[in-house]
Amino acid sequence: MLALKQLIDKNNIISFDIFDTLILRNIFQPTDIFRILAKFAKDEFDIDDFFQKREIFLTTGIEAEVSTELIKQLLYLNSMDPMKEITLYINSPGGEINSGIALYDCLCIMQAPVRTVCIGIAASMGALIFLAGDRRAMLPHTKLMIHDPYYAGGPSNQKPLEMEKRLQDLMKIRDTICEIISERTGKEKQKVQEITQYDSYFDAHEALEFGLATEIVEQFE
Repeated sequence: MLALKQLIDKNNIISFDIFDTLILRNIFQPTDIFRILAKFAKDEFDIDDFFQKREIFLTTGIEAEVSTELIKQLLYLNSMDPMKEITLYINSPGGEINSGIALYDCLCIMQAPVRTVCIGIAASMGALIFLAGDRRAMLPHTKLMIHDPYYAGGPSNQKPLEMEKRLQDLMKIRDTICEIISERTGKEKQKVQEITQYDSYFDAHEALEFGLATEIVEQFE
């Protein structure tokens, strides 16, 4: 609250005491703080500036909540201007397969073009999200990692046929992932299957040569 008080005083918005009273009386909600920051703190850093420039971030593991929030942002930006490019910055270790595939599908079927930028590591499902970009850029010292989906086990009392069904489903997912990588890179599916048997890491130049990336960032636009 001290930083907010300094900001309010600096911009001569209203008296901080009045502002505090408005919150206590539920006239303002605490979430209104962010709208006030965006409106009046013109000389302060504002994370919403990125969103206004159609730049969004995936910098965590991929799970349902993260995927849903990014899909909402993407759909909103697409509705605002379906012809203007959206940039998705990625630094992610990967995560849930279903959540990642949902995000991948959304990126691919949107009308707005998407540029993905690897700003750390895009591994596993994070690499698949990276591949959804129409333009796929990497910073010079970043990495991609692709591999087959893995069996994370399950209840210890699973019956053999239940385990067999789970492994069959996993092989279908492997097939889907290999098809996506093959389509986006232009590599033969058999070659992709050989590569993804293990954790395969690519630096920026290797990713460019393999077709995973389309450019290496030398300077931000």
